Amino acid sequence: MLVPGHAFFGFYTDADAQRAAYLETTLLGADVPLPSKLPEFAASTEPSRANRASLASFAAALAAGRAHHARVAHKLDGRHRPDYAVIDISSARAFGIQPLDVETQALEVKQSTE
Repeated sequence: MLVPGHAFFGFYTDADAQRAAYLETTLLGADVPLPSKLPEFAASTEPSRANRASLASFAAALAAGRAHHARVAHKLDGRHRPDYAVIDISSARAFGIQPLDVETQALEVKQSTE
């Protein structure tokens, strides 16, 4: 999902593409408290010392993504382009658009901070 000055990730949680979830990837790995009730994806997961931080940041990223989508969903209708757009990843890949690899991103960050 592209919105002015930002992008966030949407994906289907079922094989029939009927249930969507949205993820604010900037929160992945963030130091956030574990919610009192875990989201459905983690209902069968017992929070432990090893997974608590990952569960918390993923739950926060899902909640923020859902909230962001709710705020802009009415503009993702194709009439607000190019400011608001839904980009299908498989279509982008077919056009040759690929993500930056981790090493390239790390090098770019290092060079920009030097």
